[in-house]
Amino acid sequence: MENTTSEKKFKNEISKVSNRVIFLVSLSLIVLNSILVIVLSKRMGVRNLDGTYNEANSMATIISGLTGMIFSFPVLCLFLAFITTIFIEKKQRYSKRYLRGYLFTLLFLNTVIAIRFAYNLLIG
Repeated sequence: MENTTSEKKFKNEISKVSNRVIFLVSLSLIVLNSILVIVLSKRMGVRNLDGTYNEANSMATIISGLTGMIFSFPVLCLFLAFITTIFIEKKQRYSKRYLRGYLFTLLFLNTVIAIRFAYNLLIG
């Protein structure tokens, strides 16, 4: 019985958060992740999918990291939002649910990536 009441409280708290707040937090995480990508790309090189190696602190590494963070990652979240939208407030229209699902997906995945980048930065 305790779980259902705490689950309802959690759902009520989540439903009170506006889309604007979620968007601003997601945007700040994208900026933080972009900064972390720049710092990490200055420390270590990367191997591309075609087998070539980009040196640390090269412009190609920084540009590809930023392109992935700013453009590719939000597009991936667009597709993942189709799945998360299924579980959000079924009383609303799908378009409103989809926007909220997209923002929550973007927020969650950016948080996970920020933790991963920060961990890699601390480990060195």
